Amino acid sequence: MDNSKASNQTNGVPELPGGVINHKQAQGRTGVNSYFRRHELALTHSYWQIIQLAPSSQHGQFFAWVIVEGVMLKIPITVPRVFYLNSKAPITEEFPGRRVNKTLPHGHHSYNLIEIIIDEDQFRGESRKLAAHLADPEVEGIYETKVPLEFNAVLQIGCVCKVDKTAKKRNIQDGWSLSELHMKTTTECPYLEQSISFFYLYHSISEGRAIYVGYFPASRTISVVVVNPFQNKELSPSIIEKQFREACEALSIEPPQPRNGISFKVDYVGYVKDAEKFLQRTINDHRFCFMSML
Repeated sequence: MDNSKASNQTNGVPELPGGVINHKQAQGRTGVNSYFRRHELALTHSYWQIIQLAPSSQHGQFFAWVIVEGVMLKIPITVPRVFYLNSKAPITEEFPGRRVNKTLPHGHHSYNLIEIIIDEDQFRGESRKLAAHLADPEVEGIYETKVPLEFNAVLQIGCVCKVDKTAKKRNIQDGWSLSELHMKTTTECPYLEQSISFFYLYHSISEGRAIYVGYFPASRTISVVVVNPFQNKELSPSIIEKQFREACEALSIEPPQPRNGISFKVDYVGYVKDAEKFLQRTINDHRFCFMSML
C-alpha cells in the first residue's frame, strides 16, 4: 500500500524576474548552512550518546542514532570485519595484519596469531582464500569470522564515545570509520541524564487515501488520522481499541487496565496535506505535554 512521492528540489539561490536575487531566501540558506556547521563542529568536539546502531543496505555500514549536545543525529559509521588467523608458519602477505596475544577458545595453542582488519566487502570477496587457508595444514584455525559487526562496534565504542582528536571535520553524512571513535566511560561522560520524549508513527498512502497513526506513550494516546476524500467513516475509536487489544494478546502483552488505559482518537480529513497538518499539531501537543511533566 505504501507509495512514495518524490519531491522536486532545486539547488542554488532562486532568482526573481530580471535577475534580482531573492536575498531573503539566500539568508535562509545561510542560516541552514550555519545550522549544519554547528552540528558538524559538535560532532568532533563533544561526546556522542549512542541510542541505536541500525544496519544499512550497504555491507559494513551502519547508521548510528546519537545525541550530541541535546540534538539527535543520524550518522553513517563504517564497521570493518575483524578476525584472527592462527598460523604455525610465518604469516603470508595475502592478509596483512598485526600479531597479537589473545587466549583462544577451547584451550587451543596460540602460534602466530594475526589480527586482520578489512572492509566487509573485501571480506566477503575473499571467502575462497579463507577456505583455502583453513585447508592449509600450517593454519591451526581462523577465529571470529562470524561475529556480528554490530557486536564488535558495541565492544569498541560502547554507549558513549568521542571522535579522535586527529580526525578531520566533515559533513554529517560523510560518515566516520569505527577506528576514529573511542569509547568513553559513563563516569567521564554521562549517558542519557535527561528523559527522552519519543513516539511511534506509522503511515500508508494509496491512490488518494491514507492513514496516519501516532502512538504517544507520554500522554497515553493513540491518534489516527484517516484521509478519505469520500468521507466514509469506516474506523472508530472503539474499533481501534479492539484491534489494539487483540494485537496485545497476539504478542502475549498485557494490555493497559481501564483506569490506566490509552485514549484512542480518530479524525477524518479529505487530503493528505490536511492530515500532515493535523498530525503536526498532535505532535506539538505531545511535546508540550512531555515538557510539562519535567
